[in-house]
Amino acid sequence: HALSRVPRGDLSDVKGLRLRRLRRPPATEADLEAHLAWNSVALSLASGWPSVLVLTKESKRVYERIFRRLWHLLRTNYQLEQAYLSLLSARKNASTRSRRQRQDAKGAPARGAAGKRGRANARPPKSPAKTVATPPRIETGGRAAQFLDTLFRFRADMAFFVRALLYHFQVDVIEAEFADLKMAIQNEVSFEGLKRAHTTCWLNLKRKMYLDT
Repeated sequence: HALSRVPRGDLSDVKGLRLRRLRRPPATEADLEAHLAWNSVALSLASGWPSVLVLTKESKRVYERIFRRLWHLLRTNYQLEQAYLSLLSARKNASTRSRRQRQDAKGAPARGAAGKRGRANARPPKSPAKTVATPPRIETGGRAAQFLDTLFRFRADMAFFVRALLYHFQVDVIEAEFADLKMAIQNEVSFEGLKRAHTTCWLNLKRKMYLDT
């Protein structure tokens, strides 16, 4: 999960926040197998004669690394979308808990099964004289809301970076280099010129997609 590395030092003060869906559950054998299966997705290029003269082993390794780079970005983007749904659920739970705390602080009865049967059958609130004075926990909801806002901004920044990087690789790098390669192939009349154009293409892809970093 994208939010698994978020520092959780402030979670001790946010007792009213329910982040069960944000915490990574214990990994089971099925989860590990699924993770390894998705991680093992790779590109395999088969080339025969005479395409091996152009599509060399080094160029195929570069294309396989490009595929893995794009694949990891797509998986990261998917995990960030799932984290957004988890944050929405956590915000809803925090809002519900905060509203109940405000109702308890004001002495209003919570709406439950008794409220559905009517106010006449609802249990009356306890007398103030018999109720032990306890400090209201309204502040907890505020801390939970602030922490959730921080997580929302963190997720939005990560999603913007991942989507922008993915768009840059696909449009500004791959499609642009492929268009240049097609133009060079149309203008070349020799086989050696074709090899040079293809070599220039995958070398530019390797450099612009930061495969060596």
